[in-house]
Amino acid sequence: MNPSADALRVLVVEDEYGVLTALQDFVRELGCQPVGALTAEEALRLVESEPVDVVLLDLRLPGMSGLDFLRLRAFRDRGIPVVVISGIATEPEAHEALELGAIDFLRKPIGLDRLADVLSFLQVHTLKGRLYERRAPRAAVTFPVRVDTDWEWKALDLSPLGVKVAPQAWLRAGATVQLLLALPDGGPPLAVDAVLARTEENGDVLSFVNLKPPDFARLTKFVNQVRGPGPGEPDAP
Repeated sequence: MNPSADALRVLVVEDEYGVLTALQDFVRELGCQPVGALTAEEALRLVESEPVDVVLLDLRLPGMSGLDFLRLRAFRDRGIPVVVISGIATEPEAHEALELGAIDFLRKPIGLDRLADVLSFLQVHTLKGRLYERRAPRAAVTFPVRVDTDWEWKALDLSPLGVKVAPQAWLRAGATVQLLLALPDGGPPLAVDAVLARTEENGDVLSFVNLKPPDFARLTKFVNQVRGPGPGEPDAP
């Protein structure tokens, strides 16, 4: 599929050339316009000189690491959504990437269906290269969340990429938990893995890790139904 003139421009930052070209080919098949970089330094030059809508970022890179790239003020100020990809990142590294603003974390080998869902989601919520919101659209909705089968929390709001829950004193940075989301959509509870991304004044925000494509689709549909479409967005199916 040849990308259209208004296609999502996706910068793929990956130091393994074979993986880089494979990801670029896949991004192109999805109708997006891929741009490749083998280093974070090259990626920075590209975002400073060309329009970029989304970055697929490996964490382990020669020279500047992916985390160092996320820390750069010159990049952070641009508000470009980042999807981190890595096969050997530790849980603390995954947490730090999410805390630095990455909207999702995908472990290698990358599930291409999952990546397709994420890019499709960003395509819908992107206008002229900018998200309507800094992070994924969220719906203010409350429902029970069971944690590792032992505790029950209350969700405060939800996006297809994560959930905010009431503050939990014992939850620490980098903590990974299994959640059972009792979505009020008539379906069965949804089991997901999540990592604490950040703590806010009124709650803890957890990002989902390696969601299955059907679960991502269900969350997206539910969030869109609850919040309604934003400006220029299609109605939920």
